[in-house]
Amino acid sequence: MAREKGKTAKKTVDQASLGSVWKAAYRKQRGMVVAMGVLAVMSLILLVITLVNIRPQNMQIFIGYSDIDSYQKGSWVNMLTFVVLAVVFGFLHNVLALKVFQKYGKDSAMVVIFATMLLVVGAIVVLFRVLGARG
Repeated sequence: MAREKGKTAKKTVDQASLGSVWKAAYRKQRGMVVAMGVLAVMSLILLVITLVNIRPQNMQIFIGYSDIDSYQKGSWVNMLTFVVLAVVFGFLHNVLALKVFQKYGKDSAMVVIFATMLLVVGAIVVLFRVLGARG
């Protein structure tokens, strides 16, 4: 019993809960929190665009492209990867940014956030190109 108390008493600042890191970021780094919100909204836009354009009644649809104007056909289920991508970018990358903020500071966390924003924009561009190919 004493050993268990010792383990919990040794919890350091590096092992702080995600909630306490979020509160610290909200209090001290509002700009970073706003950027995280913008990233979440961008990811939500990617999610909505994907869900609106999934057509389960079509057996074969354009799902991607490999070369310039060389589109690949596949099952509509493959479009669900954009849904997974939106969730990963919107939620997991914000959690990753909080962890980076906790360990390395605001500047490094902002790099993660802005890099993810660029990835979301790239995913939206690819999605529009694929949706444009199907006519």
